Amino acid sequence: MKKWLTIIGSIGLVGVTGATVVGCHQPTKVERLKNEISKAKRLIYDNPNKQGVDELKQVVNMTEILIQTDEMTDDQMDKIGLSLKLAIDLIEGM
Repeated sequence: MKKWLTIIGSIGLVGVTGATVVGCHQPTKVERLKNEISKAKRLIYDNPNKQGVDELKQVVNMTEILIQTDEMTDDQMDKIGLSLKLAIDLIEGM
């Protein structure tokens, strides 16, 4: 009986652990970059006449083109994402 309980407990533990790992989705770098683009687009839409918005539009357009080419490295995606975050913060702070 003790062996059966150990086996059943082990199977249950493995099942719960597997479900937890599958349930924890970490966004990819491309997904995070797309999230930054959507934030930038909202900012552009909400503040069309604010200083720096035209430049942000250009960065967003270029970033979308680069994503479509699917030839960016992880490092490039990180740098572009950081640039978008900084631009968004600067425009929101004005």
